[in-house]
Amino acid sequence: MICESVRFTEISEQLAANRWGETYPRGRMIGLQNAWRSISGGMMQANENAADGPLHVRHNDLRINTPRTAAAVLGIMTIEAADSFAFIVNLKDYDYVSSDDNIAKGTIIRDAYNIANEYDKAITETIKGASGAVTLHHIVLSDAAQALVEVILIKGDGEDPANVYGHITAYNEHGDSDIFRKPDSDSYIDVSPNTPIPLSRSATTMPMTGALTINALLYNYDSISSDNEIANGKDVFKPAIGKSESQSIRGAYGEISVRVTWT
Repeated sequence: MICESVRFTEISEQLAANRWGETYPRGRMIGLQNAWRSISGGMMQANENAADGPLHVRHNDLRINTPRTAAAVLGIMTIEAADSFAFIVNLKDYDYVSSDDNIAKGTIIRDAYNIANEYDKAITETIKGASGAVTLHHIVLSDAAQALVEVILIKGDGEDPANVYGHITAYNEHGDSDIFRKPDSDSYIDVSPNTPIPLSRSATTMPMTGALTINALLYNYDSISSDNEIANGKDVFKPAIGKSESQSIRGAYGEISVRVTWT
């Protein structure tokens, strides 16, 4: 269901932008489908302690290989609700020898008409089961916007492709999250100029009164000489529903463009 909701969002946006002519699936749309197929076939178990444990999955373009990266790429989406809503959790651990174990099962209801509701603050709740538990982190914002982030490599030390590693972080008043993290030169990825840098997460939500800060520190790996800096700095974006804005972050030997679209 997570994959379907993301995939259908991509399809809807594609059709809306090309309603009068011919259109073809975008690379990310195809990547989402292929990555979900890989992870669906390879996920053997999941519990509250396995978020960073590798799964038995085939290679995919979105580099999904742990439950955490799966959730980040395929499942973390903002939800706009005009009425009450609920989080329904029913997770099991598959066992081909004995019966499946119940990791966590339960429902958290957000009643829009409850005058005791808390808004604009982080809420953490735990749902338990016979063989485990999950922790649900969420924020119910009273007046919010969704930011869709895209990062384009403009120049990568004059190389094509550049061997990119480092980190990109999205920050607002409720905290920060890594949207790109390749901590060292052993984990670099190949990115050509004027193409997107694959992000582990592209959507984030924030209050209309706040600001989104994108911090980037990226390098190009060089097997012969020292690694060179591609980008080092930050961009700040103010919410503006229905609009897009692009800013640049430069380094000593490169540049990236950060584009934020507000919905």
